[in-house]
Amino acid sequence: MEEKKIEDWISTDPKAWKPEEVGDTILGRLTARREKNGRYKSATYTLENAAGVHVVFGTTVLEDRMRTVMPGDLVKIVFKGVKENEKGNATKLFEVFKKPGKRERET
Repeated sequence: MEEKKIEDWISTDPKAWKPEEVGDTILGRLTARREKNGRYKSATYTLENAAGVHVVFGTTVLEDRMRTVMPGDLVKIVFKGVKENEKGNATKLFEVFKKPGKRERET
């Protein structure tokens, strides 16, 4: 059996995606979704693309936009900036696009 060079492998150590500028975008296949994690009880989404594995932390707006995206779907998340909500809190805005992908069989 031929061994592949390490350069051909993708790290499974996820990198956190932290958009900073309006228009920052991540594109990848949603491989996992975890609800209500961490100190802030927000969802986390695991995306895989050619650059590796990425974790995207949910916000109220992002969780709403991601509700119909299922593992196996190709997803594109675009950061649209920050806006003050009616309570005076800064809210991160996102636009989400999806292409349905292969679904794993339910067992």
